[in-house]
Amino acid sequence: MRSQLQLKLGSHIDYLHSESKTEVCDAVEELAREHDNEKQQLETTIHSLTQTVNSGTEKIQALQDHIDSCQSDLDAEKKRYSELQDELGGAQDRIQHLEQCLENEQLDKQHELSEMDARMNKELDDIKIRVE
Repeated sequence: MRSQLQLKLGSHIDYLHSESKTEVCDAVEELAREHDNEKQQLETTIHSLTQTVNSGTEKIQALQDHIDSCQSDLDAEKKRYSELQDELGGAQDRIQHLEQCLENEQLDKQHELSEMDARMNKELDDIKIRVE
């Protein structure tokens, strides 16, 4: 009887051992599937994020190129503005010089006309004196 019990117990232990192995294998397979699924999801997410980063990097580079181009244009405009200011300053100086020359010329002409008027009046006075 003892040996039957031992046989039954041994058989039962073998059965439980086999069942446990099966359950453990099933659990390991399930964990492996879940791991594979999570790994696939992570790889997909990483790929998507990498594409987003690359796209963002390209956009940033395009914007930087545009900024550089605009900065070059601005620098050229500043240079041209400075040149035009210099030209304007020179033109204003020239205008002032010409206005001063015109004023001096007008004063000279007025002086000449006054002298001529005085000479003509003297000549007229001399003629009047001779006529009288």
